[in-house]
Amino acid sequence: MPHLILECSEKIALNINFNSIFNHLHQYLADNLPTQITSCKSRVRIYDNYFIGNEFEKNLFLHLTLKILPGRTPETKNRVCEYIHHYFKGLIRNSDLEKTSISIELLELSAFYFK
Repeated sequence: MPHLILECSEKIALNINFNSIFNHLHQYLADNLPTQITSCKSRVRIYDNYFIGNEFEKNLFLHLTLKILPGRTPETKNRVCEYIHHYFKGLIRNSDLEKTSISIELLELSAFYFK
């Protein structure tokens, strides 16, 4: 039941393909979390107003909040986060988007999550 909430700077959004990213991440999670690919739900929030550090114009960000059902080992959660972080670094490097802050937060859904 993973929820992927990708937040990013507007400039990032103009330079990456979200469908490709989510197709890749859904398949990775299905294979490695593991989960059913049909249960993955992804969305994007694009920001044109934000402030990072002490500059506005030059700094960009890409942040993923990944929400999963409880029960995965700390090792699995760490491996998933490290993989996604590495994947995002490759996307940014290939897009020549300098000064991009990349972060990932993995959260477990509460016992009160209903579908």
